[in-house]
Amino acid sequence: MTVSAPRPQAIRDRDRMGTALLVVLLLSIFTWLPFATWHSSPSVDGRTHIEMIRGIADHGLPYSLNGPTARFHELQARWNVLDRDGVRLWGVYPPLFDYLAAPFFAWGGLAAVSRFNVVVLALYAVFVFLLGDAVLEDRLFAAVAAWVATVGSPIASTGIDISPYVLSEALSALSLYLIVRAGKRGWSKATAVGAGAAGGLAATAHLLAISMVVATVAVVTISHYEDDPTAKSQSSDDWRVWLPTLPKIQRASWVLLGLALSLLPLALLNHVRFGSYNPVSYGPCVWESCADTGLDKQHLSAMISRALPPFLFCATTTYGLLRFRKNLLACAALTAVAGLVAFAWQGMVTNGLMLGKVIFALVVDATPLTLDPWTRAADGIGYVVSGWALRSTLQCSPVLALALLYPRVTRKDRRSLLYLAVPTIALLCGAALRATPPMLYAIGFPFIYERYATLAIAPASVLAAGAMRSLPWTKLHLAVVIAASTAVTLALLSRNDVEAPRRLFILYGPLLVALAAMFFLRRAQQGDTNSAPRAAWAAAAAVTMGIGTCSGVTLPAVLRMRLDNDSRVDAVAKLTPQRFALAGFSPEIDTPLALRATRDIEYIDLFESNPKKGWTNFRRLIDVWSGEGRPIYTLFPVGANISSPWPDIVFEPVLADLGLFRVRKI
Repeated sequence: MTVSAPRPQAIRDRDRMGTALLVVLLLSIFTWLPFATWHSSPSVDGRTHIEMIRGIADHGLPYSLNGPTARFHELQARWNVLDRDGVRLWGVYPPLFDYLAAPFFAWGGLAAVSRFNVVVLALYAVFVFLLGDAVLEDRLFAAVAAWVATVGSPIASTGIDISPYVLSEALSALSLYLIVRAGKRGWSKATAVGAGAAGGLAATAHLLAISMVVATVAVVTISHYEDDPTAKSQSSDDWRVWLPTLPKIQRASWVLLGLALSLLPLALLNHVRFGSYNPVSYGPCVWESCADTGLDKQHLSAMISRALPPFLFCATTTYGLLRFRKNLLACAALTAVAGLVAFAWQGMVTNGLMLGKVIFALVVDATPLTLDPWTRAADGIGYVVSGWALRSTLQCSPVLALALLYPRVTRKDRRSLLYLAVPTIALLCGAALRATPPMLYAIGFPFIYERYATLAIAPASVLAAGAMRSLPWTKLHLAVVIAASTAVTLALLSRNDVEAPRRLFILYGPLLVALAAMFFLRRAQQGDTNSAPRAAWAAAAAVTMGIGTCSGVTLPAVLRMRLDNDSRVDAVAKLTPQRFALAGFSPEIDTPLALRATRDIEYIDLFESNPKKGWTNFRRLIDVWSGEGRPIYTLFPVGANISSPWPDIVFEPVLADLGLFRVRKI
């Protein structure tokens, strides 16, 4: 029997401190539970998930009913697809979140679903901590990674909506943790299957996660392991050590098995919904809005045809320059050839630049993009939507930039970097594949933060914590971070982002701090002893900016929006009966349609009715609904001058502050 040596006291003290920081984080999250009574959603995505949850609670399947859908195409509102019988409207999203939320919904309505997401947010913090501990073998900095990922980022904001993002983020972090553990256990087959299954389940919560788990399979296929007999004699600097071998492929097959098993139920459901066994699909784009949002061009073949040429061009050119970096003549010739190819193939360059712009917008700053119909602030400092500035990932969490400086000293360091960095890059590239005009939809029609990049925050936080770990930290740094984060939060809390100095601070202050932290950390890694203390303070400032701006701007803005949406739903609930019909445009109708969770409501999105054709079917639906004795209401933008286009129909104002009208036949 082998007895492990006791851990040094200093390490045990760090572990206790890390565990204590995690407990404080979890307690702070659980204090939200009594207040998590949100029962609405601000978007068409949330409205669809509410319908799917209600369908699962009622029928066991994620579909809803919305009247005579076979006769009226407009009743097939986004994101619902009509079945072959012309009766059921299937929500198009992957349904894992909806299935897990359905029991909570049956127990306590949408407020219970909101509390479920708060619990998932706590699980996310735990999974990031476990991932950090597995990679860094340091619980203190694993806790730092958990705080950065949960509080110093927009992740907490994703946990207060009726959406699958936080569940997908948590499962993605769990998948990465399991794949790291599998490699540390001499390759545990069961753990590898679990890693693939967790990654697949993340994708069945939100399809953005599929690129991360596929990248994980690829990483396992090329990663070097000490027990691989074909690579034992090779140096880790030898490029051949990264070639796939039979043992590597066997390891990857276990991850792939877990992925396949987790995606199988989704493939079967998609066959029922869309007539296709493809699990990575949202089904056909059948709405009037498809062309306006670019969704009609976001199928896989079109994405690959746009992205593959610039990717191969950049990869080949980069590899060639690295391969012949010591031969100036060869590098010059290769650069000249690449320039000629780029000049001759303008379409490839255009697509490549578009992909690059989208990734830049997701990670650094969205201001350079043209986001029609939004316009930049009059002073040119960012985009301001409903009084709040749109911030990209590093503008929310500047310390994540330090992930680029994760040390690569040992073979284990390089393998950990591969495990975390490649899925992160794959996520950003996968999100960029949506880069079809208009750009506003290519980056996910964001509010306050870039939600398409949030799955990358967990691995980036761990890598950033690993990069900071070697700096000369003291308890003073922790005290300053706590005090300064509190001060920044309180200073930003009570106002919006209309004023230019505030926008400069929250948009470009974090980027400047990130650059300073990277500069001093890089100097410290190169052996400059004077830069190490400066790097520690710059990194502390980056953590402070992330926690302060996310707690003082991002989270309060989302909370205010949720509370405003709840008040709108409550107001409509008081003025309408249990059974009625609703007409209007998205997004005005999306929030009140949360009432479909408990009421009999049929509705029409008038955009799908094509107003240019005179709303012919809307007029027919008025007759149908009136014949059924179903009261009819409309919701239009507040302040809009609305009048009936038909002489025998009147729109009577019910509540001007909401744009709510009652439709009556004369």
